[in-house]
Amino acid sequence: MVQTTSGDGIRTLTLDRPDQRNALTSTALRDLETAVESATEPVLYLHGAGEAFCAGADLDEVKALDSESAEAFAALGQRVARTLESYDGAVVAGIDGAARGGGVELALACDIRVATPGGTFAETGVKLGLFGAWGGTARLPDIVGTGDALDIALSGRTL
Repeated sequence: MVQTTSGDGIRTLTLDRPDQRNALTSTALRDLETAVESATEPVLYLHGAGEAFCAGADLDEVKALDSESAEAFAALGQRVARTLESYDGAVVAGIDGAARGGGVELALACDIRVATPGGTFAETGVKLGLFGAWGGTARLPDIVGTGDALDIALSGRTL
């Protein structure tokens, strides 16, 4: 689910589930965590395969979780975001296509976010009664300011 390649001081991490818009299962989150923890390159480049950066958490998996498992899934997402955020090098998110929910949260944990003209961002979980559980809502005000962060987090609108 996460493919890695290395060369010229860059480790490329590809979220590779294009048929599911790179939605993240618990397995994919663990794969991403392992890929970051094992990296030694000065630059990590995170991007998605296909037409989306990342749709966020795999909602089919999330729907099947009991409350204890849901807490563990949220904790795993938080841990992966912190792993990206604390990497000893530059972490770049390359956003081409949709970044939604947890995909936005992972991008916010990166040092640099670069988007193509087709890159879009939305915290759509609010429309489903979900909240950003991977730390994105805490990181967002530092990046865009409090007012815009509230708008993004509470409106679910697409940027």
